[in-house]
Amino acid sequence: MADGRASHFDREAFWADWIQTNGDRLLLFTRSQTRRLTESEDILQEALLRVWRHWEKGILDGESLLPAAYTNIRRLAIDNARKNQRREKRESVDFLGQQDQESINSEWFQASQDSIDQEELHNITEVLEQIPNQYREVIILRIWSDLTHRQIADILNLSINSVASLYRYGLKLVRKELEKRQMTTR
Repeated sequence: MADGRASHFDREAFWADWIQTNGDRLLLFTRSQTRRLTESEDILQEALLRVWRHWEKGILDGESLLPAAYTNIRRLAIDNARKNQRREKRESVDFLGQQDQESINSEWFQASQDSIDQEELHNITEVLEQIPNQYREVIILRIWSDLTHRQIADILNLSINSVASLYRYGLKLVRKELEKRQMTTR
């Protein structure tokens, strides 16, 4: 176009392609932040809507979309967890007892991980659920979202050295737990 702006169709195509490229990794990260798949989907939808609005207004450019999405997911997940804790306290009900057992045990990794057998997927998911959230966030963002330590530091509001340490120690925890599982299956 003459004024240098992309047409509406180009923007729609870009957004659709961006969602296609990043949707699975964003859902995986969201799943790691919530207790239920339905909560994950709601949080992801809200985060994407917020990012899209900022992108449409010109506040975000194409390169800042992914970090902004992760930041929004994390903030919305924290808000959601706080809301659930307040509700749990109000209702004086064991929150875990109320959850759908299938959604608690559902795997984070879905059919897109065909190269890994189901037992491995199950073990990886269980181990990631067991390690502290600070390690899990960094590992998921680094490995499955393919972000740099600098990008992760910006998203989690940490220093690059802290991210590198969390990644290294988190992998050590995962490796140790997976080795322990292999020893017990032999």
